Amino acid sequence: MSARNRAGELTVPKRCVRGHELTPRTTNIQTSANGPVGWSCVRCLREDTWTAHYARHSDPEQRGKPIPADVLAETAFERQKGARPSKHGPLEPWTKRVHFKSGWQYADEDPTPERREARRLATERAAHGVCAQGHIQRPASVYTDTKGREWCRPCRSEYAARRRAMLAASGVA
Repeated sequence: MSARNRAGELTVPKRCVRGHELTPRTTNIQTSANGPVGWSCVRCLREDTWTAHYARHSDPEQRGKPIPADVLAETAFERQKGARPSKHGPLEPWTKRVHFKSGWQYADEDPTPERREARRLATERAAHGVCAQGHIQRPASVYTDTKGREWCRPCRSEYAARRRAMLAASGVA
């Protein structure tokens, strides 16, 4: 597929037509002497290969087998060869002209569950705000006390627990 821009850049959508997320690790970029010209989803290619092999398998028990999750797992893929001439070297110039709408670019490290969660939290914090303790403040989780101070619910609960412990230790409660 191709989504080439005028400036010789290639924009890769967030998902392919089958719904697979497209990242530098799960996408093959077609290049020419002028730079990137198109892309294809590696997961779709693997699905097509699996279906072609097992749909007509000579053993009836093997026919129509579902695709195992590890065949489509992101960890089963490597980044496209040619994006870096050497293992720790600089990126090829054409990689700077490819933009992934999924947000994971060639200059980024590969997405892992931890990195995905960190990005999700950063996006959520930017959208909702964060209290002094680092808790995400959503409108439903902000508590305003009788003195007009705003607390996020986790901070208010922690404060109340500390206050009860302090009062119990002093023998007031």
